[in-house]
Amino acid sequence: MSVPSTIDVPSAFNALAWAIALVLCWKIYADGKRGSTMRLSWFLMTLACGFSVLRHVFQFSFHLVGWDTTYPTTWVSLRQIPIMLALVCLTAGLLAMHRAFTAVGLSGRLRSFDLAWAAGVLLFIPLIFAERENMADSHSAWPAIRALQLASPLLLAAPALAGIALHRISLEMGEGQLALSLRFLVASLIVRLVALWMSNQSAFTDAGWIHNVGQMLFWAAHWIFLLGVWYRWRLTASARTMTARYGADPKAEVEDLVRLARL
Repeated sequence: MSVPSTIDVPSAFNALAWAIALVLCWKIYADGKRGSTMRLSWFLMTLACGFSVLRHVFQFSFHLVGWDTTYPTTWVSLRQIPIMLALVCLTAGLLAMHRAFTAVGLSGRLRSFDLAWAAGVLLFIPLIFAERENMADSHSAWPAIRALQLASPLLLAAPALAGIALHRISLEMGEGQLALSLRFLVASLIVRLVALWMSNQSAFTDAGWIHNVGQMLFWAAHWIFLLGVWYRWRLTASARTMTARYGADPKAEVEDLVRLARL
């Protein structure tokens, strides 16, 4: 049985990825210490996931009723609002996470390699902005929405830059679930920025496969982000199990939690 052409399958799968990430982020947040910066970071990440779910549900619904062809510059362009809110919350969450790690002695001091990555991220901003006329909602009937669309390179670059600092911290941690989680989160942000650039390059107009690759990278970025959250949730779930198992022996509990973080 074929899938009806009116169903936006990518948006449905993207919404699913963010919905799963939302649940896992909430679980991590709920398990955190009250008043801690790390707990705040996961609350902000939960909000980011919620706004992302909203964005993809909107997009799925608009396509289902045909608004992406009948109202492309009005109602459909409103998706820029949850996109903006999601990226702002994501950036704030990553910055709070970085602050929490530095508070426990992980400096995350940037090196030449990290600065090169940061320069590469910043380079994408003018490159994408130069092709602003090709952005999906750059022709919205509402000036505020056009402004949000034009700001998208900055909004995407901000969490990517924060992610580079977190990647340095993950290298200081060595190997383990927590470090792997951070690396997946950072990878998703870089992939998403590259995808935006590839999808809007007029120089690639005659090479449809490049645009298609950009779209596939967009879809992949959501699931890569979910992988990062999932690895972090595994650490939380394992810590809960150990706490219940060794609660009667605080010393053993601490030793096992430290060992777990290094796995």
